[in-house]
Amino acid sequence: MNKEHKVLKFFMPLLSCIYFVLIGFICGSVMEKEFNILRSLFSIFLEILAVVLTVFIIKKLLPKVFPQAKKYKFTIPPAYILISIFLIVPLWYILKYELIYLVMSHFTMIKFEYSVCTTKELKENLIACISAFFLAPIYEELSCRYLGLSAFNKKSSQLIFGFFIAVFFGIMHLSNAMGAFMDAIILMLLFVFTENIAISIWFHSCWNIHVITFYVLILLGVCNASDSSYPSIIRIESSGTIIASVVSAIIGIVIFATGYRKKRNSEKLIST
Repeated sequence: MNKEHKVLKFFMPLLSCIYFVLIGFICGSVMEKEFNILRSLFSIFLEILAVVLTVFIIKKLLPKVFPQAKKYKFTIPPAYILISIFLIVPLWYILKYELIYLVMSHFTMIKFEYSVCTTKELKENLIACISAFFLAPIYEELSCRYLGLSAFNKKSSQLIFGFFIAVFFGIMHLSNAMGAFMDAIILMLLFVFTENIAISIWFHSCWNIHVITFYVLILLGVCNASDSSYPSIIRIESSGTIIASVVSAIIGIVIFATGYRKKRNSEKLIST
């Protein structure tokens, strides 16, 4: 690797963050005004273009500069991984905000208000769900994780630079900075140790869809919650919802453990 490539590799995390901000600004600026279905559809169209552009960069351009990036996969993981992540994420949603509350309550007074969700807000959230579940996680993970970290060979380097990307990711989410930082750390670890960006994308998608699911439950009166504006915290107060999330996570862990064991056993049979 020549000197220019070494310099470029060092700055790849920063460049990936700049790329992420630009894409997010272009796609999000359309939705800054009052909710409108046409603006929503145009924003979705821009996000589709962002996904296409980002996939082109990581598939066609990045490997030419950093051949080691080819070892990182962008393939659909086994079903047991998809199911287990989907079942575990709701508990992470609850635990994460409880942890943020425990930490931040030592430094500032946090004012909570009863969470409400109107039909209008639900309609907007359901339309946004198209982006939150299918599009935004793809270009965000490809830009922040794949583009920023796949140039490095050593996992130690990826973890160090991934931490700084997580800090940046948190700052970009303003009032939800600590929550976004924690999510980014999880997403980074998934990418670094599985070497498959699709797993990070799926976790990100599940997180977004479960956020909307909780809002639906609040609207229907099934789930009670309180929230604060700064720092952004949502506390689930319905014992039934909490118990269901715990049971869901346990089932998810069992499914993952069973699937992983079957995978290991089949690999041993093939090797013998």
